[in-house]
Parts: sequence; C-alpha cells; structure tokens
Amino acid sequence: MINSILLSILMAITYNSRLSASALVSKQTIEKQSETTTTFKLKNGIPVIYRKVENSDILYLEFNWRWGYKDQSTNQKTIAPLMFQTMSEGAKEWSKGKIFETSEAYSSSVKCFSGIEVSSCSLSGLSDYWDKTLPMFAAIINNPSFEKRTIEIAKERKEASIKESKLNPEAWTNEVVNKIYYPKGHPYWISSEKSLSQIKSINPDSLKKLHKKLHNSSLHYIVAVGNLPLNKMKKDLNKKFAGIKKQAIQRTMPIQPNFNPKKALNFEARKIPTAYIRIKFNTPGKHENNAPAAELMLRILSEELGNEIRTKRSLSYAIYAYGIQYHIGIGLIAASTSNPKETIEAIHQVIQKIKEKPYSRKEIANFKTEYTTRYFLTLEEHKTLGSALSDHFLYHRDPLSLYRYPEKIDAITAKDIQTAARSYLKNFRIGVIYDDTKFQKKWAVKFINENQ
Repeated sequence: MINSILLSILMAITYNSRLSASALVSKQTIEKQSETTTTFKLKNGIPVIYRKVENSDILYLEFNWRWGYKDQSTNQKTIAPLMFQTMSEGAKEWSKGKIFETSEAYSSSVKCFSGIEVSSCSLSGLSDYWDKTLPMFAAIINNPSFEKRTIEIAKERKEASIKESKLNPEAWTNEVVNKIYYPKGHPYWISSEKSLSQIKSINPDSLKKLHKKLHNSSLHYIVAVGNLPLNKMKKDLNKKFAGIKKQAIQRTMPIQPNFNPKKALNFEARKIPTAYIRIKFNTPGKHENNAPAAELMLRILSEELGNEIRTKRSLSYAIYAYGIQYHIGIGLIAASTSNPKETIEAIHQVIQKIKEKPYSRKEIANFKTEYTTRYFLTLEEHKTLGSALSDHFLYHRDPLSLYRYPEKIDAITAKDIQTAARSYLKNFRIGVIYDDTKFQKKWAVKFINENQ
C-alpha cells in the first residue's frame, strides 16, 4: 500500500500536471520526507541513514561498501563480484542450511551484490523478527565462510553467463561497443575473455583476503528503512558493526573516456537477419550540476526515438535511450532493426531535432510530470526507497537531497534541454552486430562524423 506521504506526493504531481507554473512537489511534502530521515554514526564512525516509516511491519537494512568493480585492479576484476555473490551462502556458525532455515522461518531474505562503484548486502524482513535475523545478517557481513564448493558453483555460473551472453547478439552489442568506448585499463570494464581467464584463479583464500581488506569502517555506510525505535536501531547496529576497524585504502577515481574518431566504430559480422546497434557517449556524472538536465534530455530523446523510428516509420523492433550515472555518466542508444542504414539516418535526424527544437513550456512540463511520477514511485517500497537514499548519500554526501531532487527537475528549462543536447549528443561510439553482406560501415562513419 502507498503510505500517506507518498499519496500526498502523487496528488501533488497530478495536480501540478495541470498547473505547470506550480512546483512539482510542494515544500511541505519535502519537509515531511526530510523529517522522517535521521543520520547518525556508529561508535567507529560508520554513517547510518534511517528512514522511519510509521505503522510499517517491514524492515529493510542495507550494508554498503564504497567499493566496486572499478576499484579492483585490472587483473582481478572478477573477484569482487564473486566474493559478494557467495557471501550470503554461509558464515561462521551460520551454515548455508541454517541461513536458509532462518530466512524461511522468519520471512526474511539476504542478498549481496557488487556493482561498478558500490557493493551491498541487504536484509529484508519483518520488524518483529529483527532480533532473530540481524545476528544472521551480521555474521554474513563479518565472518563469511566462502566454502570451496559454493565458490566453484558460483564460478561455473559466471562462466556460463558470459558464454550465454555471447550467443545473444542484443546483449553482446554492449561488449562490442565497450571495446572501443573504454580505453585499455579503464576501471569500469574488462573484456569477457579476460574475465573468463580470471575466474579460474579465484579460490577461498583469495576471497577471504579481499574480504579482510574491505572489512573497513572507512568504506562502509548503512541505510535502514522501517519502524524500529531509533534507540534500539542505534544499540543493535553498534553491537554488531561498531567493532569493524578503520584502515587506509586506495580507491580508483574514474575519468571520462576520450573520443577517438578513428576508433569510434566496432563491427562484428554474424549471419543474422537483424542488426543490433548500440551507441555510447559521455554524459555528466551524478554529482555534477548539469546531471538533472542531461537525464531529462535523455528521457526526451528516448521518447522521440520511439515515436519517430518505431511508431511512425516502423524501422526498428525496439529503440530506446537512457543514461547511466556514476561518478562519470554514460549515455546510451540501442536499436534492433532490419534497416540499419535508414535507422542510423533517422537517429541522426532525431538528435538534430532535439538540439534545435525549442520545446514549449507545456511540452517540458509533461516530461517533468512523467519523470517525477516515476521517480517518486521508487519511494513506495522499502527497498527502492533505501537504495535511493543510499545512492544520494554516495554521490551527494546528503541523503536528504533525494527529497529535494524534484526541485532540480522543476528548474529545468527548454534552454537547459537544448544546451544538454548540444553538449552531450556528440562524439558517439558505435557497436554493430549484423550480416557483413548487408551492412556498410560508411553508414555509421557518416553518423559519427556528422555528430562531432
């Protein structure tokens, strides 16, 4: 069910869709959201963001590492994902079977993953069973067992996943374009071939060594969403996690990949009836001031591409655009088509339209309303709310910026959209998979040259 605060937000959005001069979300709503969120530190300095949800039986806890795929050395890129994948499979005094029985008995779940810039383990369950499930979760964080058989299974699954993705050209186009988008040694990516070779060397000792390195209070922060009394939350989290010591550690700060027009196209020949096209380009990082305008611009681009290329011209089975925002941003356009020449030309035309068209105030208001509705629906569930707070703490050092974000969207003008389009819709890198007898590279080269 949607809580009362969220309902007031949605009502405000609906009302303001008719009154574009009004704020997308009222200041009163922002204040209500902020008042329910508390930030404190454990005794060892680990920050905790606690969002209290009145009358909620559910509790969501997220234990985070400011450490991800990018921070691993080039020759150990696959080790962090494997470590987090296997962490929840067993811990000291908590066998895999005991974890399964406890999770089933108390309607809870524990999941761990490693991303590009942040890694996380989460506990979802009921507040009534907090005392039963927190010890299990803490054991997984503090003392994972990394059993040999569990690791071997995870390695086999990872190998199968990589090999399977190669058989899916739609997914594999990401590999094709990444080979030219990222320079050698860029922290965000290594090839699947290298990843496969690295998997073989992973063993329990290597995972335990990495866990010891990352069990470091300077890397951690915690997000909790639920209705547990604040004093109990502080007491219990300190009991389980305040013993984690602080140690110096070096992390990688990524930079935007440079554009090289001579290496902006990568084509892979396959005798298939559909061309798969993936285009990548630089966009601002999440913490940058122009990130909201670029994000809204990409949503407009995606809709315009769908309307023109799929709906009006029937050139593409699927076409869309979106942005990936970390400390650096990555823009993406993807299309599948049996008419690659016409589709690439149409993509160029849509891009020029967005660069030149002065969108009306009403058109921009409609995009803002749609965006803000989707944005705040993430607050409907504890998990999505917790993840959003985590995201804003990581990139803005302020979880409350989550609630103020619609004000940034609200301030975007048609000129801002045009400026963002002209600033970022250029210097494209293109990956294509298709039948080489049906595709001419000059079509893509022309598109690249026209958009520098």
